[in-house]
Amino acid sequence: MTSREAYAAKVKQRDAKERAEQEKKNRKERKNKETVNKENTMTMEVPPVELQNGSTENVDTTKCLYCEIVYCESTVDWWQCTQCQQWACMVCSRMGKPRKRGKPRVFVCDGCK
Repeated sequence: MTSREAYAAKVKQRDAKERAEQEKKNRKERKNKETVNKENTMTMEVPPVELQNGSTENVDTTKCLYCEIVYCESTVDWWQCTQCQQWACMVCSRMGKPRKRGKPRVFVCDGCK
């Protein structure tokens, strides 16, 4: 190995180390942000909707990020992406039911991964 090749390898190693440190820093920042948003992971604001009989009722018409089923027509749990705040049904999110004990699961959609 020539000295140029050795130098190039050393620079490449240093760059990889710097990238890894930056990624670690970014993950830590995202984790801190997720901790702040944890209270919002399973709540939806429901706008009032006027029904056919003229009455106004709170019906959530949020669509699943993937299959576009409407929340009010769904019978499964829903997950909110901790980064973009969009919602996905349990089937599409592949998360299963929320845990009742222990560390809560965190959902990140495919677009934010």
